[in-house]
Amino acid sequence: MRDPVFQLLNELALERTRQEEEEGFTPEHDDGLDAGELPMEALGFVESLHSGTLSGEGQRGHCVHVAVLMMRETERIDRRDGRQTPLDRTAEPQRFRRSLPDRVPP
Repeated sequence: MRDPVFQLLNELALERTRQEEEEGFTPEHDDGLDAGELPMEALGFVESLHSGTLSGEGQRGHCVHVAVLMMRETERIDRRDGRQTPLDRTAEPQRFRRSLPDRVPP
């Protein structure tokens, strides 16, 4: 059995990659969002979680989405400030992906 934290981090990485590849939310795209757009979008998802209108997988999916939005904002700030982080795929593109399997079994 895999460590639950590792499974969650893998899921976040997969969702981040999906957002880049399927929705076009690349680092270059996010660099143009410097007026708080990513945290505000995350807040909208948090508010819908708080409203109690979601349950089960809807809640969990929203939590994953919020975490990835905040990850994107953190990456954007790090790039702006010239800081390299473990999630900086532009500096060491293979390091992060090699450490995680392609898919986590259900």
